[in-house]
Amino acid sequence: MKMKIRSFEVLEIFCALFPICPSYFYIFGLQVKELILLFTLVAFIMLGSGVVSLKMLKACIPIFIFVFFTGTSQLYHMEMRTLIMQVVLWVGVLLFASTTINTKERFYRLLDILIYAAVVVGIFGFIEEITHFNIFSLLNTAGATIKYNPLRLGILRIISFTSHAISYCTYCMFILALLLYRIEHTEKGEKKKYIYFAVIIAANAMLTLSRIAFVGIFIELVLYLYYSGRKQFIFKTVKYVVILLICVGIGCLFSSGLRRKVQLSVYIVGAYFDDSYITLLRENGFTDNPGGVGNRLDLYGWVYDEMKGKVWFGNGATSKFEHVFVNKDGYNQTKSSIEVEWLRTLYRYGIFGLIGEIILLLSILAKTFFMKEAPENGLGFGKTCFSIVLAYIVVFFGVMQNQDVQAFAVIIMLLLAYKQYNGFGIQKPREEQRVEKYEAIGTN
Repeated sequence: MKMKIRSFEVLEIFCALFPICPSYFYIFGLQVKELILLFTLVAFIMLGSGVVSLKMLKACIPIFIFVFFTGTSQLYHMEMRTLIMQVVLWVGVLLFASTTINTKERFYRLLDILIYAAVVVGIFGFIEEITHFNIFSLLNTAGATIKYNPLRLGILRIISFTSHAISYCTYCMFILALLLYRIEHTEKGEKKKYIYFAVIIAANAMLTLSRIAFVGIFIELVLYLYYSGRKQFIFKTVKYVVILLICVGIGCLFSSGLRRKVQLSVYIVGAYFDDSYITLLRENGFTDNPGGVGNRLDLYGWVYDEMKGKVWFGNGATSKFEHVFVNKDGYNQTKSSIEVEWLRTLYRYGIFGLIGEIILLLSILAKTFFMKEAPENGLGFGKTCFSIVLAYIVVFFGVMQNQDVQAFAVIIMLLLAYKQYNGFGIQKPREEQRVEKYEAIGTN
């Protein structure tokens, strides 16, 4: 008996593997995540996934603009492989997938696949923390050097399938937002399962000790509480936090141990913004990577200096950033990384590339903010994506985009499908809900 493969089954495989495929995983000299992309697009074309609607094409205009601007810079630098794969992902796969995700059941199915894969990754994260062995390193067929940050507070900052702890925490930030949405839209008997999943992912995020990504998670959480009708809970939480801080303050008066821990915690947060706190940490015997700022504020001037007149199209992705500066000890030091996504895009692809990225994110932010969804029926997926993109924009001020873009692209794919099919009936218009409410009252 012949087995018929459907386009949706191909999409299921894509959603399970692509977001978590390491960039150092190669087969026969070919990057596996690129092979997954190409296989998915070819399968969609051969299986006939359907005709892309005019509504979807209009919704994808910001994506087309993004691909055009960044693609122009990539074409200028003859980065043909990068350009082709960008078109395959953001134009090919996303457009064909929109016609495949055409029911509420399929939409939820793909959400769950993303979540289940993340839970497996989260379990691997616990193993990584306990044993200091990264299971994904077994896929390192490219021979890449997997670098870890120095211990912070004596804890290994896990990186999982990514190359940096902040990037992995950003991935966790995405999944936590999806889990909050899924908790709102599931049967009562299933809620506990998703809550347990959220605990696993949140614990993984904590083990990255990535402060800027924590800010993103906090933004998502506050917006979740607000849009899901829990405004009163926000006020109660603020009240309890104030009470907790008062109690901690009183405890510090009587316990020198607690006072020292609170003091170090304040210094660690302060070190992200001011180098003087790093000195205070070292004076208190703290040696575990006290700063971790990466000269992010200085980078704005350094990147400008290294642009070398290539403001419009940048220096290209293969150009190494190396800025020599004099550190506080009076020695020359070379800075070779750009931990601000906006600046890295500017350095690589110039103003053209930066404009494309800004248009893409701001347009998604605007569309999701103004998307009509009924708050009485719980948190909508549009507002979920609004919180994700807003948090992502903030996180970009403290990290360069990494493998997290793979999960982000899949989430945008789901958003496009959700918008095309008007929320699959998950969210009813507010006026319709009011009519139903009044009809129910009239029957009593």
